[in-house]
Amino acid sequence: YRRFMMSLSRQVRYLRNALRGYPDCIDTLQALIALSVASLAIPTAERRQQRIARQLEFQLKRQILPDGAHVSRNPAHLPELLADLLPLAQCYVAASRPVPPELVRAVDRMFPRLRAMRHRDGHLAMFHGAGYDKTDLIAAVLRLDQTEGKTGPHAVQSGYYRLEAGDTVIIADTGTIPKGIDGANCHASALAFELSTLRGRIVTNLGVDRLLRADFGPVARATAAHSTLSVGDVSSARFRRFAGAPRRHDWRAVSGPRRVAVSDWQSDGMTGFSAEHDGYQRVFGLVHERGIAVRPDGGRVDGYDLLRPPSGRKPHAVAAQLRFHFHPGVRVSATQAANTFLLSLESGERWAFRAIGAPAAIEESLFLAAVAGPVRTAQIAIGIEWPETERVSWRFERLSD
Repeated sequence: YRRFMMSLSRQVRYLRNALRGYPDCIDTLQALIALSVASLAIPTAERRQQRIARQLEFQLKRQILPDGAHVSRNPAHLPELLADLLPLAQCYVAASRPVPPELVRAVDRMFPRLRAMRHRDGHLAMFHGAGYDKTDLIAAVLRLDQTEGKTGPHAVQSGYYRLEAGDTVIIADTGTIPKGIDGANCHASALAFELSTLRGRIVTNLGVDRLLRADFGPVARATAAHSTLSVGDVSSARFRRFAGAPRRHDWRAVSGPRRVAVSDWQSDGMTGFSAEHDGYQRVFGLVHERGIAVRPDGGRVDGYDLLRPPSGRKPHAVAAQLRFHFHPGVRVSATQAANTFLLSLESGERWAFRAIGAPAAIEESLFLAAVAGPVRTAQIAIGIEWPETERVSWRFERLSD
């Protein structure tokens, strides 16, 4: 017992010393959670215990946004942090100590945001480093939610938009790239979206490899790995390995969308949003605009993608590619109708996809977030020659059984 307690004391001292001068990132927050537990479980001076609690509150206030998301915009951080913060709160209660108010506020904000980033099958939307996730951990954490709070469709601070109608869920990235250390391992996913129903996921992003192998890092970060539009085979954000990063595999964005404007959009009784970003304005002089709307019963999703120059500018002609990546559980096949494809889910549900304005084709893709590693899947790619083609409209429609 003495050897065990001495080992714990050494590890706590090491962790406390290692945090000096460390940047304000999620590693710091997780280390402070560990130190807070240790200060309650191991005899600790009152002054030190209060100092650790203050540091924890400072990091929670800085890293947990008002809408409940983590400042890195990675949805996968939410269940991990909740799985640590909830036992910590119980430790404070068991030690007859007041629970830090910021801890309570952070947990209350995080629960609704976690629900908003989850698909019908229990998996999280794959944005900014989220990929293979532990659905059992997510379900276990959510069972402890006593708030039952709900959020609006648009998360302004974290930059996500959720559309929900019937059993159809759409989650879209409508935010900018996090700055500095907060943007470590973020992705160029401006205006990308994922689509799912109660019977399975349909449109996805590639996600990240479960083993975080370096070979797949650049692939996962690229705009082409997301269900959105890319211009000139260039990503909407550019990345560079940052010297002195806390983790050796940390990459940060050195350029990307500076402004993403979002507004509500209604079309033929359908509700949704339209958004635009300037990630391609500096290089190509173009703004990408996307609109998505869903029918009230969830049986139809309409969308469009538009490239246009800001007023007064005349950019050169350029080629663009619009991609829709599909989950491995979706079989994609062409039909006799032009630019129309049949999507068959493993559950038996069927959808039709149609594009108007440019030729579409089925191409190979990868799904990086599979349990056993990357697997092959399909995508629909639509080639756009701007300015001959400025706008492409598309539609997903559920077929009757």
